[in-house]
Amino acid sequence: MRIHVVVHPKAKHPKTVKTAEGVLHIYVSAVPEDGKANEEVRSALAQYLDVGVSRIALVRGTKSRHKEFVIK
Repeated sequence: MRIHVVVHPKAKHPKTVKTAEGVLHIYVSAVPEDGKANEEVRSALAQYLDVGVSRIALVRGTKSRHKEFVIK
């Protein structure tokens, strides 16, 4: 299963919001340096979907706010 996510780094209050169009917006407090925000997004997505973090892999958008994850 593939999931498209829009990331909002350096947020004051981390949260996950699903829009009416079905797009997930994930707000994380981490800065987008050295993959810190990507890892926090991965953890937030795992918690939102109630799956293990190891089952989620980033496949597109390493340096973009628009990312695509695959869940195994």
